[in-house]
Amino acid sequence: MLGSERFARKVRGKVKIDRETSGQRELRKRWAFDEIVRKVERIKKERWPEFRDRHGDWGRDLALWAGRKYCGMTLKELGEAAGGIDYTTVVLAIQRLAAKSGNSRDIRSAMRRVDRECNL
Repeated sequence: MLGSERFARKVRGKVKIDRETSGQRELRKRWAFDEIVRKVERIKKERWPEFRDRHGDWGRDLALWAGRKYCGMTLKELGEAAGGIDYTTVVLAIQRLAAKSGNSRDIRSAMRRVDRECNL
């Protein structure tokens, strides 16, 4: 897309992006994984090292879910960025977050907040 950032935001808001849209990842703003982690830290009110390896904590899963959605990273790249976890663990973490979100208003709220912050 050529034009100012304001123009790009305007176009992103009007273009329907679905699986069949070619170049859909290019229309989205790409976020660095570190930026996603900072967003999750603000939501959880904890630092990444405090919850990243905590068993059963949804914070890491939220960061992986958002990283997959907004960073344009592969599962392997996400695993490496999250501390050297295997890509299959990344998939399971994202699936686990989706399952937990069905029963947890807090997780759904956190996911919506990340979506709002990343979709400018």
